[in-house]
Amino acid sequence: GLTDDQITFAVMEMIVAGEDTSGATAEWMLLHLANDEAPGYQAQLREEAFATLGADGPFTWSKELPKTQAFISETLRFHPPAPIGLNRR
Repeated sequence: GLTDDQITFAVMEMIVAGEDTSGATAEWMLLHLANDEAPGYQAQLREEAFATLGADGPFTWSKELPKTQAFISETLRFHPPAPIGLNRR
């Protein structure tokens, strides 16, 4: 069987790996928005979020955010969080 230390290490690896990939995706998304690679898109995402979720309420994920979902999908397409062996550009 596995020792307590081995089990602890395996669980920590799973947690850190999940945080790392999400963090990397968020970093790429922010970089693309900050560079204004699609002029006006940042404003469109903001308007979509405020119109759907409201400006003062807590953030909850909504399927009514098509521009946001498209932006996340494109970010993942250009910068997959794990190497997949194919360049998709």
